[in-house]
Amino acid sequence: MKRGMILIFILILTGFISAESDSSLSPVEATVNIKTDSICGDSTCDTGEDCSNCPGDCGNCQTPGGSGSNSGGGSRTKADFQINPEEIIVSISKGEIQTSSILIKNTGKKNLQITAETTPSLQNFINLEENTFNLNIEEEKEIEIKFKSLGNVLEDLYVGKIIFKSSGIEKYLFIALEIESLDSLFDVKINVLDKIISPGKDIKNKIEIMDIGGVGPVNATIENIIKNSEGNIIAEKTDTKTIENSLIYTETLQIPANTPAGTYFIYTKIFYNGKTAIASDTFEIKKQISFWLYLILIILGIIVCYLYSKRKKPKKKH
Repeated sequence: MKRGMILIFILILTGFISAESDSSLSPVEATVNIKTDSICGDSTCDTGEDCSNCPGDCGNCQTPGGSGSNSGGGSRTKADFQINPEEIIVSISKGEIQTSSILIKNTGKKNLQITAETTPSLQNFINLEENTFNLNIEEEKEIEIKFKSLGNVLEDLYVGKIIFKSSGIEKYLFIALEIESLDSLFDVKINVLDKIISPGKDIKNKIEIMDIGGVGPVNATIENIIKNSEGNIIAEKTDTKTIENSLIYTETLQIPANTPAGTYFIYTKIFYNGKTAIASDTFEIKKQISFWLYLILIILGIIVCYLYSKRKKPKKKH
C-alpha cells in the first residue's frame, strides 16, 4: 500500500506542476533545475569549486588575517544581468529614423563584459550605440538603439532580437519594427486578448481601425499575420472589410499544432490606394498538459493502489 500511496503522491505532484485547466483555471508553471557537473573555467563558482581549486571562477583566496576571510571555501561569484524592457515595438514611416533606449544592469557578483548581436532579419534596420561594453557589480548602463527605414524598403513588420551575451549567459531583447507608408490613410491598433496560448489553439485579437484620411466608406484589404522571432510566418489570414469612419472587430487565427514554445508577433496590415498601415502585438506560446490529463493521472494512481492492495498476500500465522 505504501508504494501505491507514493505513486499517487508523485502523480499529484506532477499534475500540479504542469496542469492547466481548459476552462477557468490558470496555467501553472514550474522551473526545473538540472544539476550538472561543475566545470572550472565557465565563469561560475559552482558547488565543489572554491578559491583553492578554481580561482578563475571563485576568485583568489584571501590571505590569513585579512578582513572577511573565508573558512571552508571561497566566495561564490555568480554572473547575471537584466534587460529592461525585454520587448520593443517601434512604428516608423519609410525614410524615417527613430531612437529608443534600454537599460542593462549587472545583477550578479562579478564584473561583466557584455557583447550584443542583432539577428540577420533586423541588421539593415538597427544601429546600436555600443556592441561591447563593461559593467561593474550593480552598475547599470543605458544603451541607445537607432531604428532606420530606407526609402525603398517594403511596408511590413520586421521582427527579430538583439542577443546580449556575457559569462555564458544570454538575454534577449525582442523587437518588432512596423514600417508604414508616409501619410497613411488609417490608424490601426491590435490587442491580443490572451497573452499565453498553447499550440493548436485559436488566438483572438481585438482590432481597431480609424479612418484618419477621410476616405471612407471604402473596401480595404486587411491581412492578419503571425511571425516567430526570426521573422518567419507561421499563420496568416486575408480579408476585405468596409471601413467607414472606424471599425472595431475581433479576429481569430489558429496556431499550428506543431508550433514550438517562444515569443511570437501578430500584426494587422491594411492596404488601400497604395498606402499601408500596420499595428502589432506580442504573445507567448507555451506547451502545457491539460487539466483533464492531470485528473486521469490521479484516477490511474487510485486504480493502481487498489490493484496492489488486492494482490498483497496476508502474512502467514505461526
